[in-house]
Amino acid sequence: MSRIVAKRLLGGFAGLLLGCASITQAGELSGSIGWDQRVEMGLLVNGVVASVKVKPGQRVAQGELLLNLDQRGFHAALAAADAELKRAEALLAEAEREQQRAEELYERTVLSEHERVLANIALAEAQANAGRARAQQVQASLDLEHSQLRTPVNGVVLAVHASP
Repeated sequence: MSRIVAKRLLGGFAGLLLGCASITQAGELSGSIGWDQRVEMGLLVNGVVASVKVKPGQRVAQGELLLNLDQRGFHAALAAADAELKRAEALLAEAEREQQRAEELYERTVLSEHERVLANIALAEAQANAGRARAQQVQASLDLEHSQLRTPVNGVVLAVHASP
């Protein structure tokens, strides 16, 4: 049996208390809570609580949504990261073409060593920018995913300490 305390640190405590117990037909709780198997959960991102999907006494299944933050900011950040990645990839493709052109011209002794080095530097900068944009996109995607609190185990909600 397990008990889960879910909390979010954003200007205060927002959490849920869950435990494994059996429910009889009359709606009474029987069984015991295994306090030694305590697990604390929290949201990894800050935000405004949009909805709490559970109430005390409610049974929850593993993976069920317990608490949801307002998703609009997370979706906007992901859309911005997607757009920045497309831009960075377009600039990288152009830098690759320019570097290849510089190499060809240098081989024909039409381009100076300095101009060739500048093309290589521009390519390295474009590669770094594209890598940074990919990382920002992954982070925005993770933030969106982490804006929802789901239960890792089957249980019964004992208390709810969060509200929209």
